[in-house]
Amino acid sequence: MWRSLVWGKEVLQMGMRWRVGDGTQIRLKVDKWIPQPHTFRVISHNAIPENATVADLILPSRAWNVELIRRLFFDQARNRREDAASGSSVGNNSLSHQGWKRLWGLNLPNKIKVSLWRACRGFIPCADALFKRHVGVEGRCQGCKGGAESVVHALWDCKRVKKVWKLTFLHDVCTVWRERDFFYLFNHVAQVAHQNELEWFEILSWFIWHDRNKRVYGATVFDAKNLLERASCWWEGFLNAKGMVGCHDGSRQGLSDLREASLIRIWRKPTNGFVKLNVDGALDIHRGIYGTGAVVRDERGSCVGVLATPGTGALSPLTCEALALVNGLHFCVQAGFKYVVIEGDSLAVINALNGSEEDLSMEGGLIDEAKFLMSFFISCSWDFVPRVCNQAAHCVARRALSLPYPTFWWLMVPDWLSTIIDVEASS
Repeated sequence: MWRSLVWGKEVLQMGMRWRVGDGTQIRLKVDKWIPQPHTFRVISHNAIPENATVADLILPSRAWNVELIRRLFFDQARNRREDAASGSSVGNNSLSHQGWKRLWGLNLPNKIKVSLWRACRGFIPCADALFKRHVGVEGRCQGCKGGAESVVHALWDCKRVKKVWKLTFLHDVCTVWRERDFFYLFNHVAQVAHQNELEWFEILSWFIWHDRNKRVYGATVFDAKNLLERASCWWEGFLNAKGMVGCHDGSRQGLSDLREASLIRIWRKPTNGFVKLNVDGALDIHRGIYGTGAVVRDERGSCVGVLATPGTGALSPLTCEALALVNGLHFCVQAGFKYVVIEGDSLAVINALNGSEEDLSMEGGLIDEAKFLMSFFISCSWDFVPRVCNQAAHCVARRALSLPYPTFWWLMVPDWLSTIIDVEASS
C-alpha cells in the first residue's frame, strides 16, 4: 500500500508545475513552469545565470519582457517544432493511469465505458483494421471518402464528424488537435475537460460510432444536430433512470447547460439598463500566436465597444478563453459599466466561474482575476452560449490574430464586423 502511495506521488509530481505569479520563487532554469509539455522546463544552452528567477523576465508593469525573452531564447524558436514532435506529454504511463481512472470513474453505463476502452485500445472494427486483416474490400472512410478509416479518424478526424465536435465544448480545438490514435486523443481531452464535459465526450463518441455503423449498412443519413439532440435526450433519460432529477451535480448541470444551449440559436439583447459582454479566444498554433475578442452591446443591440487583443504564446484553448474573459472584463471596468451580462462559448470557463473552491490549475489565476473584476459591478451574471450565439466575439478574436497590437473601437463598429452586429441587433 505504501509503495503504491509513493508511486502515485511520483506520478503526480511528474505533471506538476508552477503557476506564475510574481515569479520570485521560481528558478528559471530548474523549476517546471513552462505551460507546455514534455518537460515543463526551459531547454536552453544560453548563458542564463543559475540563480535567475522567472521574475527577471517580468517588467514592473507585470507584463512579460518580450524583448528579453526573444533575445534569450530566439535560437530555440527554430527547433520548437522538432522539440515538440520528439517528446510525449509527461510520459505515457502517467497519462494512461490518470486517463483510465477517469474513464472508469465516470457516471455512465458500463457499455459506453467499455466501448471507449475498446476504442482507446484500437479494438473496434474500423475499415482500415478490417482491410489489413483481409476482411473488408477497402480501408477508406465511407463518410468523407478521404484517407484510411482508423479509430481516431472515424471518431474525430472525419470531416462529417467534425460537424458534431464543432457544436460542443471542443469547437476551438477539433480542427487543431492532430492525435496519432484515439488513446492519445482521450488522454488529451481528459487533461482539459471537466467531469460533465468528459462524460459528454464519451457519450458523443459512442453515438458517433453507432451512427457510423448505421451509415455503413445504409440505415441512416448523417445529421450532426440530430445526433446531438438524440445524445442529449439519451443522457437526460439515463440521469432520470438513476434518480438524479433535480440534483445539482456536475453531470446534471452540464446536461442542463448543453440542452439550453441547443435551444438558443440567436444572440439575445440584454434587459434595459444592462450591457452584454460577449468574449471569445482564437489560436494559431503554427505561428505561436493567439487573439482574444470582446464585444459590448446595449439593450438595443447597438455596439458600445469592441476590443481585439493579439498575443504571442503557446496557450491552451482553455487559457485563451479565460484570458479573453479577463480582457473583456478589464474593458468593461475601465468603461465604467455597472450592470453587465457575460456570455461565452467555453463551458469550462463558465463552470469555473460557478466554482467556489480554490482553483490551482494553470487557468485558476485568470479565473480568480475575473471574479475580482466582477466585484466592480453592481450586478453581473454569466451564461454559456453556443458558438452560433457568439459570432461577433469570435469574429473579433480571429481578427486579432492579424493585428500588431491591441485595438479598440468605442461607440463605433469596424466595417468587417458591421454585418454580424446588424443581423444580431435585428433578431
